[in-house]
Formats: sequence, C-alpha cells, structure tokens
Amino acid sequence: MAESGKEYDPSNFMYKGLKAARTSVLCENFAYFLMSLEQFIVATGYNEPHVLVLDRFDQCCDPTDDLFSAFVRLQEHSVIRNISVIYITSHDDPREISTLSVPHIHFGPYSQDQLVEILQAKHSFHLNDVSPDEDVAFWRNFTKLIVDLFYDYTGSDLLLLSDLCHNLWHKFANPVNNGRYKPSEFLRLFRDIRDQIFNDSIVSNSCITDYITKTEEVPSNVSPVADLPYHSKFLLIASYLASYVDPKSDLNVFSRMKTLKKRKERKTTESSISKKNINSRLLSASFFDLERLKAILSVIYRNESKSLSQDNQEYLNLYQDLTERELAKKDNEFATFTLNTTVDVNTQLSTLVSLGLINRTYASDILSSKIRWKCNVGWDIIESLAREISFPIENYILDR
Repeated sequence: MAESGKEYDPSNFMYKGLKAARTSVLCENFAYFLMSLEQFIVATGYNEPHVLVLDRFDQCCDPTDDLFSAFVRLQEHSVIRNISVIYITSHDDPREISTLSVPHIHFGPYSQDQLVEILQAKHSFHLNDVSPDEDVAFWRNFTKLIVDLFYDYTGSDLLLLSDLCHNLWHKFANPVNNGRYKPSEFLRLFRDIRDQIFNDSIVSNSCITDYITKTEEVPSNVSPVADLPYHSKFLLIASYLASYVDPKSDLNVFSRMKTLKKRKERKTTESSISKKNINSRLLSASFFDLERLKAILSVIYRNESKSLSQDNQEYLNLYQDLTERELAKKDNEFATFTLNTTVDVNTQLSTLVSLGLINRTYASDILSSKIRWKCNVGWDIIESLAREISFPIENYILDR
C-alpha cells in the first residue's frame, strides 16, 4: 500500500517473461528481486525509509555468502536509497565483506543475573491451586536455582536454560501439586529430589540424541557380532584360529595330511613348562599374516559351510549320467575350492577392522610394507558365534 492508500499487487512489477512462467514466485534470484523492487518504488513513489531485518541470516540451509554481499552492495547497484539492511548473525562475517567498512553492533553474552531476570519474567509454568504470590515466588526460586546449578554447563545460552526449566519443572511442581510440600518449602523440596536432577537424562555430554524404544532393545543373550554377514562370521572365526593356533600345528589341524614322523615326547618338569603347555585361551592373541588367514578361511569354509559341508558323494549322485572324467572334475572342484573367488575377503576384512574386531599392525621397518593382523575378540564371543552358524570350533582347538 502506497502513501495514497491505493493497494498494489507486487506481482504486477515482475518481469513479464518471468511472470508468465511462474506466477506464484515473486522473483527467481537477487537480480529479479532488485529489479522488481526498483519498479515498485518508482511506480508508487514509495520513498519512506524502511529497515529490512535478516535475523539468523547465517543459519540458512543454503549458502548465503553471495546473497550477503549482494545486500551489502544494494545501493551500489540500484537507485534504492530508502532501505537499510540489518543482519543478525552469531558467527564471523563472510569473506566477501571482510574488507568492507560495515557498521557493527556487538551484543555481548548475557550475564548470570540477566539470565535469571529474563527467565523470571517469562513465567512459563504455574502451580495448581495456589495463590498468585506463592506461584510467582516459587517460579522465581526455581529459575534462580536452575541458573545457579547449570550456568557452568549452559553458559549464556538462554534456549538451553529454557529447555532445562521445561524438563525439570515437573520434578518440582508435582510434589507441590500433590500436597506433599508447601510452595514455601522450596529448599526442603530441592534437598529431597536433588539426586533426580543430576543424571544423564537431564544433562548429557553427548551431542547426539538417543532414540530407544522397546522394540530396539537388544536381548542380553544375543552375541554382539550377531549382525555380521554369514561370510564375515567365518572370517572372524578364521582370524581367531590364526591368532590362537600355533602355526606349527597347522598341518595337523587344517590339513588332511598328517605328519608321518612323530617326535619323541619328553617328560616335562615344573621348571620346564613352556608356552605350549598353557591353554591358548589364557594367552594373548598372536599376530598372523594375511596369507595364513585366507588359507585357514578356505579350509574351514569348505569343510563346515552349509552349502559345501555335505558329503561329496551325495552331491555327485545328482550327476549319475556324467562320465567318470566329469565326476573327477567335480570332485576336484570341491578339493580345490577357495573362498576368494566367491567373496571379497579384503573388503570384509577392512569392515571387521573398522568395527574393532580385528587389529592390524605395521612393521617397524619403513622399508617393509608387510602388515600383520590379530583377532581382537575373546573365546566367549567366538564360541557364541560358532554356535549360531553350527561351526564345530572345538574340533580345531588342540587344548580343549
């Protein structure tokens, strides 16, 4: 509405092509906005001084640096002289205007007394069935207490203090509304409920909000690695065997061939007890090479996997019409099966490392790029994991 009292439609001052394309939008960008504003001021004689306040301008979802500098140079690119732009921000100035002489008004943080005064003036909550004077006195004591208790945590953040008042009000108001305490017994009420105030549900050091429902609760009897894929479980079991089975025993544990030559066992005394006489579960995990892990994984997956653990002859019975050569070829596929052609072991291994289930170490020699690995889970987790996939891990542990 102009000075004459006549009403104007801002869309009438839009660029004709833009108006025909998008009649519901006043302007497409800052250039169209400036052009429409100039046309409006010239056509209506709208020369009264006005102030455009852009509150929380730095908190927009879209980048505002270009728009910020465009508003600063508003009078340089147009004939508009009666509009002043005020930005209210909580961060430093953008780089585009860092060298310009833009007037600034710094609003310092609220002091503790100012925060108390502001909260007391709001009076957001009220008691039931009490006199107005008692209600006001109780609210003033409540806000003063909240600021005194949590000022070191909140600082001058008024919104955070308001949230604390909202979360804690029912703990103070319910006992008074139920008749257990009088409004004048504020200190006595505070002493009785003090333990309920300082807990993680009220004040938390985490910036992430937890949303937990009954359906998301994890039963206590579920393994912490139960959500791993099927092949990753085999990979984790293989890493445990590689860490706790002596490499000298690999031929006896994982190979079909047995050592023909047996060493003569000598009697051990109490003073000659070595590492091999101690249960491996009581020892720390040993580092292993990646090649040994893949070899163990190939053996245990071929022997114990649901898809490959069936007897070869039962599978070959499905091919009764095949020739002897084809049967031998199929038998050879079972004997030479490896997991590497089926699953990306390296990707799953890196996932287990990122989850902290497997650790890795680098050689101290900078000329050697060899990486060694170590299982980072204990026997209890591996045993429950093996039980889930019906893996007989006891058959691969010598000191069971």
